[in-house]
Amino acid sequence: MAWFARMALLALLTLSAPLRAEVGPEALSALRGLEPLRGEAVDPATLDGRAVIVTFFASWCPPCHDEFRHLKRVAETHGDKIAIVAINVFENRSNPQTQARLRRFLDEHTPPFAVLAGGREIRRVYDGLDRIPSLFVFAPDGRLAWHFRHARGAERTHVTEADLAKVLADLR
Repeated sequence: MAWFARMALLALLTLSAPLRAEVGPEALSALRGLEPLRGEAVDPATLDGRAVIVTFFASWCPPCHDEFRHLKRVAETHGDKIAIVAINVFENRSNPQTQARLRRFLDEHTPPFAVLAGGREIRRVYDGLDRIPSLFVFAPDGRLAWHFRHARGAERTHVTEADLAKVLADLR
C-alpha cells in the first residue's frame, strides 16, 4: 500500500510540475510563420511593449471551450493593451471532420484575437507542451510571467478571467 501511495504522489507531482525548461522571449519569436486559422498572422515585433497571452487548445477539448469564453472577455476588457494568441494543436487539420469541428468551435466563440495552426515545433519551444489547455503570460519585456498547464484529474481545468486579471494587474 505504501508503494502505491508513493507512486500516486509521484504521478500527481509530475502532472502538476512546473515548467521543465525555460520558456523565454524566443517563444514569442516562434509565433512568426504559423498559419492563421482566424484573424491575421502574428508578427512578433508588434507584440513588443504589451503583455502577451499565448494559449494552446483543441476544438475537441471541453476545458478549452470554457477558457475561450474567459479569453474573449479578457480581450474585450483590456483591448490593445494586451495581445492574445491561440494556437490549435493535437488535431489533424487536413481531416474534413476536424476542419468542420474546428470551424464550429471558432464560429461559436468568435475570438477577437489571432488563432494559429501549431504543430510539434511550436510545442517543443513551449517546454515540450503535452497538455491542453496550456496558457503562458509574457510580460511587456518578453519574460515569462505566469503559466498554467491543465493536469489530468485536476479540479482546475482552465484559466479564468479572474486569474488573468490578477496576473495582468501584477504586471503593471
